Amino acid sequence: MEFLKVTPWILGLLILCSAAPPTARDKLKPNQALFQRPRVYLTVSPEASYSGAALLDRMLVLNWENFENIPGDEIGVYNQDPSTFENSGFKAAYEVYAVNGTSGSIKTGVRYDREPIGASIPRCRELWVGYTRTENGATSVLQSSCLQVYPTWMKDLRNEIGNVPLHSLMIPGTHNAGSWHMYQGLPSEGVIIQYTYCHDDTIYEQLINGIRSLDVRVGYYPNTDDKFYTNHDQVRIRPLQALIDDVKKFALETGEIVLLDFHRFPVGFTSPAVHTEFVEYLQRELGEVLAPKSLTLSATPEQFWALNKTVVALYSEDSIASQHDILWPGVQQAWADTNNLEQLESYLSSSFADSGCKGRAWAAMAQLTSTVEDIILRPGFGIRGFANLANIPVTKWYQRESWYSRAMIVALDFYMGTNVIETAIEVNRNNANTCV
Repeated sequence: MEFLKVTPWILGLLILCSAAPPTARDKLKPNQALFQRPRVYLTVSPEASYSGAALLDRMLVLNWENFENIPGDEIGVYNQDPSTFENSGFKAAYEVYAVNGTSGSIKTGVRYDREPIGASIPRCRELWVGYTRTENGATSVLQSSCLQVYPTWMKDLRNEIGNVPLHSLMIPGTHNAGSWHMYQGLPSEGVIIQYTYCHDDTIYEQLINGIRSLDVRVGYYPNTDDKFYTNHDQVRIRPLQALIDDVKKFALETGEIVLLDFHRFPVGFTSPAVHTEFVEYLQRELGEVLAPKSLTLSATPEQFWALNKTVVALYSEDSIASQHDILWPGVQQAWADTNNLEQLESYLSSSFADSGCKGRAWAAMAQLTSTVEDIILRPGFGIRGFANLANIPVTKWYQRESWYSRAMIVALDFYMGTNVIETAIEVNRNNANTCV
C-alpha cells in the first residue's frame, strides 16, 4: 500500500522532468511603458448606501486616462459596445458626462446588478464605457471597453506565461478574502460590519473575476459543528468550508493556479495539535488539487498544469509548514498599517527594494488601515470608505514600470474598485515583470 501511495508522486516527477525548463521566458520583450496610451475602463465603487428599499451599492465608475481632451468630449455607460453604433447612428447611453481633464474618474448612478457567474459565462458583461468626441455634428468613439470577468486569464496567457516562474508573475489578490458580506442596506450600516468586511463578493466570485491569491485568517472553535472559521482578527465570519468548497470548485473547473495564503490564526490555534488537525482537514478537503511544495516558486504554470495540482497552500507558521509536503512557506506581507494615502504610497514604493524579485512569495498589502480613532470618530466611513480613497490611486501606482516590473501579489480591499486585475494581465501578457 505504501508503494501505491508514492507512485503518483513518482509519475509527477517524471512529468516535471519532461516539462519545459523554467529558466527564462521564451518571448521576453524589452521593457516598455505599458500604460501611456489613452484608455478607458469601468470599476465598481466600494461606497454603499440605500434609499428606501433601493440599494445604492456597486455603482459603476467611469475612468479615463491619457486623453488630450477638447471641449465637448464625453464619457458614458452603455449596454453594448458604443463603437458599433457609428455605422448605424449613435444611440443614447445610460448616463453621459462631460470630460474634464486628461485623466479622471466619475461615479455614476448605474448599478452593477448581481447575477450568477461562472467559468463559462461571456467575458464581457453587458456594461460598456465609451469616450466620445463630437465634431462638425458627427460623433465618434475614441475608446471603449467592457466590464469583464477573467475566469481563465492564466490559461488564456499560456503562450506568454507558461514557462515563466510563478514568483515572476504579477498576481491580483484580496486581503482578508474570507471577510465578505453582501450589502443589505440598513442591516449593513452598523459600525461592526463597516469595519469588519473587506469585500462584497464570495470567494468563487472573486476567483471568477480574476483574483488569484487569497489572504485567509482562520479561527478554531472546538465546540462548534464547524470547527474552522474564516476570521477577521477576533471576529468570526463564517465556516471555512464555504471558502474551501469555492476554491476547489474553481480549481477543478478552470485549472487556474490559486495561492491560498493561510496567513494568521487569531483564535484557538493554541497548540501544534490544532495545526495538525487543520492540516489533516486541508488534506482531506483539498488534497486532489494541492500542489506539493517540492515544486517551489520557481516552477512554471506548465509544471503545475502537468501535475493537475494548482492550489498552493502557503502557511505562515514555518514550524508547521516544514513538516508537511502540502504546506508551502508563508507569504511575506508588506504592510504599511496606515490610514494615510501618502504614507501608503511611500511604504509600498520602498517595499519593492525590500521584497521584490527575491524569489519568494510576497504581497504588497495595498489598502489603508483604520485606527481606533477612525472607528470612534468616523463610524459611517468604514473599510469601504478607505477603499474608495485608495483603490484608484493604487491602480495608477501599479501602472509605473518601477512597480509592475517587480510586483508579485497585490492584495486589495473591495478589489472591483481598482483596475489591478486588468493591469496584472497586461503586465503578464507583455512579460513586463522582470523578476527572473
